[in-house]
Amino acid sequence: MEKSIRERVLEAICEVNDEIMENQDQDLLLNDIIDSFDIVAMMVELEDAFEIEIEAEDVTPDNFRTVDSIVEVVERVIKG
Repeated sequence: MEKSIRERVLEAICEVNDEIMENQDQDLLLNDIIDSFDIVAMMVELEDAFEIEIEAEDVTPDNFRTVDSIVEVVERVIKG
């Protein structure tokens, strides 16, 4: 069975920081799980994993604050 977008997003972002897996329901920035460097690295991983291009205006702290918000960004880019 094909993996869901959420599962694929988790795989990609956990390549950058594996602490995300145990903290999926947390505010990743507020709880110091990720920082701005992680956001850039996650963007690169997501672009590679999904063969997409995330626009600079989508690379904001709010869009990378939670796993759900990251999934929403990826879904929005995929749908165009």
